[in-house]
Amino acid sequence: MENKKPLSPHIQIYSWNISSLISISHRITGVINILIFTLICFG
Repeated sequence: MENKKPLSPHIQIYSWNISSLISISHRITGVINILIFTLICFG
């Protein structure tokens, strides 16, 4: 029995647009800022 459902393409096929890069970097820097703030205040 063959699977006729389409397979999702690999993540590297998609091109990164500027809004997704800004969103990802904003989340990463936010997490880093929270970690640094927590270490400074309670460390």
